[in-house]
Amino acid sequence: MLKGTQVYPFFTTEELKQGEKEWVNLSKYDELFVNPTKTADRKKQRLAMQGVTGTDDRRRLKAAFVEPGIFLGNSANYLRLKPNVDYDLGFFCALLNAD
Repeated sequence: MLKGTQVYPFFTTEELKQGEKEWVNLSKYDELFVNPTKTADRKKQRLAMQGVTGTDDRRRLKAAFVEPGIFLGNSANYLRLKPNVDYDLGFFCALLNAD
């Protein structure tokens, strides 16, 4: 599971600045949480964003690509594009990480 603290501009890291590493029991998740939109989103590449940044951080928006199959913790948000949209996630990644 990827947490917001692991999202940096243009990349993610395995290291945690705070908290502990967590995992998802996939069989239980699929059994207990039936949300077709989020399940479909999880199977696609998305743009993850750190949900909360420190007030003293120079950069308040941080976004990076997340590969299909990665779960995001509640401290991370994500952006997905609707089907048949002419933009790509790279455009939004650059826009969100711009100075």
